[in-house]
Amino acid sequence: MIDLNDEEKIIMEMFGKLDISQNKNVEFETIQKKLKQKHHANLRKNISGLISKGLIRLYRNNNYSLTDEGLRVAHLLWEKTMASINRWIDSPDFLSLP
Repeated sequence: MIDLNDEEKIIMEMFGKLDISQNKNVEFETIQKKLKQKHHANLRKNISGLISKGLIRLYRNNNYSLTDEGLRVAHLLWEKTMASINRWIDSPDFLSLP
């Protein structure tokens, strides 16, 4: 898999969560709105990094869509996130919460 930093992984997970495909595009403002405030500082730099890695492409000015590889990575990261959440919910620790 392509080497991604933590911020890029969070952006790609968000694309997977929103089920963005090659035929859908998303505006920069929507990406910013869906991410927590702490991820906004380097957002444009991280998007540029994802473009250079071939995972997303600039559709129009401030509109982005996923490439074929980006679609696979986004869905894989989102599935891993959901699997870890489900493991935590199924764990005895979750059931013992007050």
